Amino acid sequence: MTTMDQPTSPSRPIATPEEYLTIGEVAVRLKVTPKTIRNKMASGVFCKGVHYVRPKGLGTRFKWGAVVEWLEQEKTGTPEEDSIPMARGYQFGEARKGDHRSTA
Repeated sequence: MTTMDQPTSPSRPIATPEEYLTIGEVAVRLKVTPKTIRNKMASGVFCKGVHYVRPKGLGTRFKWGAVVEWLEQEKTGTPEEDSIPMARGYQFGEARKGDHRSTA
């Protein structure tokens, strides 16, 4: 019998399905409050379609794999020479997200 003929072990699944969690479950795993998770959603840290989905009738569900990737990522960008890092993560001298005012 070859390795192709042997049945797969139930303890080793071939593909792991994506794990979807509620806001409360994500908050517990990250040891923060649900409000912190909602704030990160509102500020754009967690992005709809990337980190979470909102299926009709179920409420917000986070993709745990995407949250882990966000948690483990390292900041790789280098700020521009004439910009100043500010408290909420944007650079002074560049337009903020959602800022539609003219700079002229």
